[in-house]
Amino acid sequence: MRKLRAMAPPKKPATYEDLIALPENVVGEIIQGELIVSPRPAFAHGSVARFDVPGVPILMGAYHPSRQNTNTGKLTADMLEDVFKSARRLLAREAG
Repeated sequence: MRKLRAMAPPKKPATYEDLIALPENVVGEIIQGELIVSPRPAFAHGSVARFDVPGVPILMGAYHPSRQNTNTGKLTADMLEDVFKSARRLLAREAG
């Protein structure tokens, strides 16, 4: 006697509504009809976010050099310079 196996129903393609329904702590994108979800990177000045997806850039966090951020000391010239130094090192590592 031959056993019959139930096949899983085909996955429905992801929609824009699926993206909107994601919780705040994750980010998502639709690639070839499939919803790809990743944890939302936490922001911090000088932070680096890497994604395990080929061709996706490295993201670096930096406070905007606005008058409010510089006058209050939230962002100093040294802090901004450190971010650019880190970016140069990352680029050199990626190119090398």
